[in-house]
Amino acid sequence: MKFLVDSPLGKLAKFLRACGFDTEYFGGMSAFALVKRAQQEKRTVITTNPKLSENPPIKVVMVKEGKPKSQLQTVIEALNINLATENFFSRCLLCNTEVEKIDGEKAKDLVPLKVFETFSEFWHCPKCDKIYWHGSHWENMKKRIFLKG
Repeated sequence: MKFLVDSPLGKLAKFLRACGFDTEYFGGMSAFALVKRAQQEKRTVITTNPKLSENPPIKVVMVKEGKPKSQLQTVIEALNINLATENFFSRCLLCNTEVEKIDGEKAKDLVPLKVFETFSEFWHCPKCDKIYWHGSHWENMKKRIFLKG
């Protein structure tokens, strides 16, 4: 499942990436350009703009402005998605590229020493070079997304 998220839904885009979905974010893009890109890349558009839902050649999910978790819930319900924790953090939160597991020794000089000493598994984004590990941020985001309420 691939998404194209328009502004002002940047935090929702990050949540969708955290869940493992291929999610592109384009703030400030014209409605015409957004629809064209969605058609070309076969992406579902997620938007707060009701005019975009009037474009039958694309699939659109309307969300209300507000908290990303409730927006995510709207998308999950609208598309009947079953979230799976095994896909969690499989994409870079910044650039949407799939992350790759790397050997701990390769991460040694790329993360703080305390992180290297505390964690044994690391992931690398080959596009933007960001390094990820299952630290407190990972756990907190997982709780925010997967716990009801």
